[in-house]
Amino acid sequence: MDIEEHRRLGGRTEVDVSYQYLTYFLEDDEELKRIHDEYETGKMLTGELKKIAIREIWDYIGKFQQRRSKITDQELNTFMDGTRPLRMGKRYNWKNEVHPYKVALMKKNFAPHEPKFSMFPDDLIVSIMTYLPLDRKKHLLYQNGEIEPRYAELEVRLYEEAAKTPALYIGYFKDDQSCIENFKDADEGAKRVADLKESNNGLEVVVVDGLKK
Repeated sequence: MDIEEHRRLGGRTEVDVSYQYLTYFLEDDEELKRIHDEYETGKMLTGELKKIAIREIWDYIGKFQQRRSKITDQELNTFMDGTRPLRMGKRYNWKNEVHPYKVALMKKNFAPHEPKFSMFPDDLIVSIMTYLPLDRKKHLLYQNGEIEPRYAELEVRLYEEAAKTPALYIGYFKDDQSCIENFKDADEGAKRVADLKESNNGLEVVVVDGLKK
């Protein structure tokens, strides 16, 4: 397409690579809309659009390189340490902020009936949000007040252990003492769970499959 055709027909932002880059790198929504309208109507040419995209991308890369240059080897090694404890930022500062999850739990919106057990303490909720997969987070938070906090704490411990060493982990309480076992073979672990329940009158066992990737 030559310049005259572009002026007459306009460009197609939905397939133009330069414009698609701008939807990621240009933070000014009003400016993005102006570029969109001018390119679609033919007022702006492809070359002009490319220059804008190059400018924004290089600006982003330059700022990224500046931030990266300030990272030390020690900071990098600390970040890559798989055993380091995770710390929540301001977004999940449960004690100092009113967070939607906490409001729902406090109002018992996740379980409208009367709770059977004490509600999870704040530090346990933070641990659940930090270490557990999304489906387990939802399940435990929904069951807050229906599950003994010690079992939720035990599940968090199992997930922490599974993150360090892949295995099938099982946890249970015997004489009020927590017990944790791990198995490299899933079938062996499943047999152990069945044996525990059979020999201990339906003992409640927490299972975390750390063998799955």
